[in-house]
Amino acid sequence: MTSTPPTPQPATSQPGRRKSARLSIAVLVMGIIALILGLGAFVPLKSMCLGVYLALAAVFLFGLPTVICGIIALTTKRSKKGLAIVGIVLSFLAIFALFFSGRILSRRAISQNNLHGLRHAITAYAAENNNQYPQQLSQLVKEKYITEKRLRYPGKEKLGVAYCYLAPAKDAPAETIIACEKAGFDFNEHGRNVLFANLFANRNLRWMASDEFAKALAKPHNAKFAKALKLAEKP
Repeated sequence: MTSTPPTPQPATSQPGRRKSARLSIAVLVMGIIALILGLGAFVPLKSMCLGVYLALAAVFLFGLPTVICGIIALTTKRSKKGLAIVGIVLSFLAIFALFFSGRILSRRAISQNNLHGLRHAITAYAAENNNQYPQQLSQLVKEKYITEKRLRYPGKEKLGVAYCYLAPAKDAPAETIIACEKAGFDFNEHGRNVLFANLFANRNLRWMASDEFAKALAKPHNAKFAKALKLAEKP
């Protein structure tokens, strides 16, 4: 009796399996990078633009591509689906981080723009008043150099004036602080937008991290402003 030889089974494609596994690993790595960049937007940075770039990179360079590649990995046979799922979850977390960091960064940008408006208002006032700085912000509003809305905290206008201002002396150094945001807002626990006395310098308005701002306040030429800020921030 002649026995029928067994039908040969197709060999498992090892290159295809390795390719699927590599795709899943790539999804996981991209998800981790997306999350790191997304959380990086919350780090106190000297440059606001850098925070925006980190948030955008987290979503568009890594977040969305991770989701797309993850879906492909999940529909591919012999892929490591667990790694792909973790990568997709991490990318979604990065996208959610963008929404929260974007809210903070946008308010910081609006506040900085308000201080730009304050700078122009002060220079216009000084030009028409023998180079004298206004003694109170209310003077600028009353004489219509700036609107009251530009002096309030973006998104929380009911809290009142959001900025502390102190007119500098005529011979004040360029690094003398004349205005900044008050404490208690959702972005300035890491730093503040600060306006300096030399209104015509390139860097007279800039974002300062909390430690840098504290060092600036400790300098002798900022002693009066530090005292005024302390009084302005009292509950």
